[in-house]
Amino acid sequence: MANVLTNGAWLSAPTKKPSFFTRLLRVQIESRQRRADRVVEQYIATHGLQKLSDDAERQIERLLLRGVRSHDHTHDRARRKQTRSLWESGS
Repeated sequence: MANVLTNGAWLSAPTKKPSFFTRLLRVQIESRQRRADRVVEQYIATHGLQKLSDDAERQIERLLLRGVRSHDHTHDRARRKQTRSLWESGS
């Protein structure tokens, strides 16, 4: 007990490794954040903005929402096509 009080041993004790799903979720969130950052950077670079107006914020929001939906649909189409080809080949 004295060790904990004098040098904070509990603070430096090894922590439990996060579960697989926790790490997977963290990676997915970080990936989406990086994508959103890229979209905003591209929009600002394309439109040469010095200040973000309400209209620019709305346009960026539309790009982000449209990008998520189109990205999901693209993967869905590819997955359906792959499943259909596997089904037709008899595998």
